Amino acid sequence: MGVIINTPDPFGDEIIENILDNLIQENIDDNYSPRIKQRKCKNRAPVKPMDAATSRAGQIGNRRNRRNENANFLTTLAGNQDFGEVSIYDFVPKTISAFAQVLKDNSSVWNNIINCSEEDEEVYLRQIHERCSSDNSGNDKTQDERQIYPAFDAELCFERIESKFKSMFKKRHFPLGSLAFLEDQITSFFLECPRSVYTSLLPNAFDRLMLHALCQYLDLHSESFTRRGARHTEVKNLRDDFSLPTSSLTSFLENRNGIIPH
Repeated sequence: MGVIINTPDPFGDEIIENILDNLIQENIDDNYSPRIKQRKCKNRAPVKPMDAATSRAGQIGNRRNRRNENANFLTTLAGNQDFGEVSIYDFVPKTISAFAQVLKDNSSVWNNIINCSEEDEEVYLRQIHERCSSDNSGNDKTQDERQIYPAFDAELCFERIESKFKSMFKKRHFPLGSLAFLEDQITSFFLECPRSVYTSLLPNAFDRLMLHALCQYLDLHSESFTRRGARHTEVKNLRDDFSLPTSSLTSFLENRNGIIPH
């Protein structure tokens, strides 16, 4: 017979306990982690955010640094609506031109006339009419005085004559008698009828030239024209009245050198 050897039981109590002990030890090793000692830091102030302007603060002067800080401060105070388009008109004070002021005044006057009553409108128009009448009378008087004043001085009256007529007076045998006759007719006519028209039919061109020169001396308007084959000369007074110079043209030429009366 054979001999049966007692082999150890693979699932015996001792073996099972050893396996459990190994599993427990592995779990302990997995859960255990070495503690790292942290270094204690001292309390420090928080770091301020820096932009491009403040980062260069050390590179620029104090005055420019203050300007940058002020600009940043104003930027934070301003809203989005404050950053509109800026034009030259934002710095120029608003004024009204003279033309606009005249239009404004005239429109206000026109509105007052439209809104006023009928009686007030008649009074207002009457005042304007009286004012315009007084202004026109004053202007006419001043204008007449300006036009009459040169007529009193014979030298100034002679200066009114054109050069082409003055050369005629330098002739050696100038007919002063014919000039005196024409001057007497013209002055007598306009002293009696200042606003009338004098028409003359002279036989030759030289007499018409004398008449034109005489009219310029007396501050009269003359014009020659042809009617029915004949030359006529028409003389008008453009002023309200007629005044004689201090000396007649005939006497003035007699007193000048080089004029021989005939």
